[in-house]
Amino acid sequence: MRASELPVPARGGTFIAEFGGSDAESPSSAHTEATVPQTLRLLNGLETSLLTNKKNSFARSLRAIKSPSKRLDFLFLSLYSAFPTEDEKIAFLPEMKTSEATETFARAILTSNRFLFVQ
Repeated sequence: MRASELPVPARGGTFIAEFGGSDAESPSSAHTEATVPQTLRLLNGLETSLLTNKKNSFARSLRAIKSPSKRLDFLFLSLYSAFPTEDEKIAFLPEMKTSEATETFARAILTSNRFLFVQ
């Protein structure tokens, strides 16, 4: 569902509301500083737990890939919509040795600065 299709006013605690979505009552009601609830949501929330939930198709697909290089490509394409650069491959390929390490790395890149909104 697109953010514009969500009911207004949105109920509290939604991902969009926690990460700066406007409340539709004023054009600039969004906040731009990181908050504790945002941090906790990224570390422990539903969106992040989907990366490792064994019943989820994303986690099953990730576990099915045997090649560390292909697992890294899958993560980058899925989360960043781009292949890793050569420098990123060199730096991150060691993190793809086991499925547990790969899951930990997936959580780390999901919470990285690459998702910062710069206005």
